[in-house]
Amino acid sequence: MSKTEIQNLLVVGVDTVSIADSARRAGYKIYAADYFGDMDLRRVCSKYESVIYQEPGKSCGKFESRFKPEAFIQMTRLLLKEAQIDAALLSSGLDDHSDVLRELNE
Repeated sequence: MSKTEIQNLLVVGVDTVSIADSARRAGYKIYAADYFGDMDLRRVCSKYESVIYQEPGKSCGKFESRFKPEAFIQMTRLLLKEAQIDAALLSSGLDDHSDVLRELNE
């Protein structure tokens, strides 16, 4: 698949803002499966799913208490149902979860 054929990118990871923003500035339509769901991500994505949705002035709690690698599979599946994704980029955060990475690859 050439660059000209790729229009819709899915970015998956714990903190995808920098990759999503860079890809959007390169002209791609961005979808993301992210942990934090912060305001910057909302600004650059056409659609995103997050484990938490940050609110101004409110703590998002402890990372470890809500981090579940399998949630990224569920979020990815939801986004794939809603959009025609041409390619995916993996951000950090799932490095130690080979089972999840294998399923995402499929």
